[in-house]
Amino acid sequence: MKPTFLSVKELATVLGMSVDSIYRAYRKGDIPAAQICRTLRFDLGKVQRAMEMKAKAMPNSRCSRSATGGESRRRAATSPRSVRRGRS
Repeated sequence: MKPTFLSVKELATVLGMSVDSIYRAYRKGDIPAAQICRTLRFDLGKVQRAMEMKAKAMPNSRCSRSATGGESRRRAATSPRSVRRGRS
């Protein structure tokens, strides 16, 4: 199969992502690219494989950002020092 090279804007349209997200993923090394003269070109097949491999390597990455113990930080018990005291 002949490789299909896409520009940043074309790749963003195909993947449904923003142009900034494509540049960010490229800088992090998440997706491969070829630099032709001064422009980046992406092989669609290689990019899709790289994204699949990254997704398999990190199955539950969003869960790691949750609060410890399963509690929300906003609903944690208030400190005795932060309770209002005085006349009502």
